[in-house]
Amino acid sequence: MKPDTSLLVETEFVRQTSTFDRGVVAPNNKWSGVSRSTFLGEPDDDIDNDNNMVQFALDHQLSDVWSLRLASHYKQGEMSGFASEARPLNADGRTVNRRYRERDNNWHDSITQLELRGHFDAVGLEHEVLIGTEYENYRKNERVTTIASSPYAIDIYNPVYGQPKPNGARSGTDFYEHIESRALNLQDQIVFTDKLRGMIGARYEHFDQQVDYFTTNATSGQRHDAFTQRAGLLYQLTPQVGLFANASTSFKPNNGLDAAGKTFDPEEGIGYEAGIKSELFDNRLSTTLAAFHIEKENVLALDPGTDTNRAVGKARSQGFDMQFTGQITDTVRIIGAFAYIDAEVTKGDRTIPAGSRILGVAKHSGSLLSVYEFQEGVLRGSDVGAAYTYVGDRSGQSGTDFELPAYQTVDLLAHYKASENVTVGLNLNNIFDEKYYERSYSNYWVAPGEPRNFTVSLTLGL
Repeated sequence: MKPDTSLLVETEFVRQTSTFDRGVVAPNNKWSGVSRSTFLGEPDDDIDNDNNMVQFALDHQLSDVWSLRLASHYKQGEMSGFASEARPLNADGRTVNRRYRERDNNWHDSITQLELRGHFDAVGLEHEVLIGTEYENYRKNERVTTIASSPYAIDIYNPVYGQPKPNGARSGTDFYEHIESRALNLQDQIVFTDKLRGMIGARYEHFDQQVDYFTTNATSGQRHDAFTQRAGLLYQLTPQVGLFANASTSFKPNNGLDAAGKTFDPEEGIGYEAGIKSELFDNRLSTTLAAFHIEKENVLALDPGTDTNRAVGKARSQGFDMQFTGQITDTVRIIGAFAYIDAEVTKGDRTIPAGSRILGVAKHSGSLLSVYEFQEGVLRGSDVGAAYTYVGDRSGQSGTDFELPAYQTVDLLAHYKASENVTVGLNLNNIFDEKYYERSYSNYWVAPGEPRNFTVSLTLGL
């Protein structure tokens, strides 16, 4: 390419076959008795998941003032196979019925962006302007078939595999979804003074959504126009300390169908953030402390009663987060974060009432990574380190008081730089073998965290 033009092309191909696993059951919302290694499916329930991705970015410098960027991203995938999935715990307190489901899904998603950027002075102020257009085309075929059987049960404390697969009546969902969106983006970053900078931006978006629901031979669709805005200010108190504040509105089409086979209204929101950032000790320590408040409506949440999504009327998330990175010495660096998030439904219904916590969001969480890098000798460029993670209790099922308990893990890491182009890595994860639960949708679909394990990596530079 010419000096004023650059092209970056990236691609990824993934072929994965795995046994479908919904996790474990928490009897009566309790955590004792069920091993985290319990598997409630069938060993030969295989799911094939293939993903193909290609993307490129073409940048061209038109002049000293203007540059042009064309970028496109295309992703295509398929998921197919069978799974035996647990249902709520039976009255005996030790068996669950299961349903046998077949999946045959595929999707195509392409996004193309064209951006014109300019850097110039006007009306006595420095401007960095962006004018951009965007087009997205998303298509998905989803067929999930439940094959009836009675009872196809399994003991959660002593699972026995190999039952005959169900071969009864078939039911489920089968639909094709197509979403097209077009958008125009405008943004201007302005330097008012040496200490004060600002940003204003706006986005106009139009989208069309159509869903052909083959299960009921019905078609539903919608089209919306949305205008969102954003603005921000940064005031540099000193060369090392700055204050910032920003506000924005948001808009996002919701994919999929509700239990009645209808499309969802788009998710819309508004958010505010303010904080302080600093570069201290000759830029060896960078910190950011911010408070935020976000309100959204039509947020999707899983309804365990129907195993479909439903739109929550309104939800609110507020709190603060702190992040820091530091080069303590020439050999020691640290990275840390802490967050307090109060997230709940503010307008709900009987299934997910107001006051319900947002699924999977911990009020308190934090992490700390410390790395020591060798500066001399045969280990020069190699490093060793340790990482600590804490996650507080979280809602484990929308609209209920079922919670996942808090947990903390410690990991160790090491990298050996064998040469300028070869690095070997070793990670020892969860070294104290903490028993924890990473996420869930309900008290019978709970994903345990990984036990103590290790990974080895090889990095080659060309």
